[in-house]
Amino acid sequence: MSAERALCRVFEVLKVGKPNMSEFDNRLKYQKIIYLLQSFTGLSLGYGFKWYLKGPYSSPLAHSLYFIEGNPSIYTEGQDIVFKQNDEVIRKLQNF
Repeated sequence: MSAERALCRVFEVLKVGKPNMSEFDNRLKYQKIIYLLQSFTGLSLGYGFKWYLKGPYSSPLAHSLYFIEGNPSIYTEGQDIVFKQNDEVIRKLQNF
């Protein structure tokens, strides 16, 4: 499973939708969502963060988001992902 497809599944469960990287506020929102998700649920999507002026930032996450935006089929394919311990992961995502 690719990191991008897993990220798409997470966005689908969270009802965030397909990433739109055209506006700074959107890019900032995605960074904060994934940072908070990993911090508060204990789920790791594999993205490490550094602190910048506007909060947490992950360069690998930004690359993944741009990749997803540029390859729309990835988002659709990611919606069918089944995680290890799927029920627990989905429960944590929905609680988040």
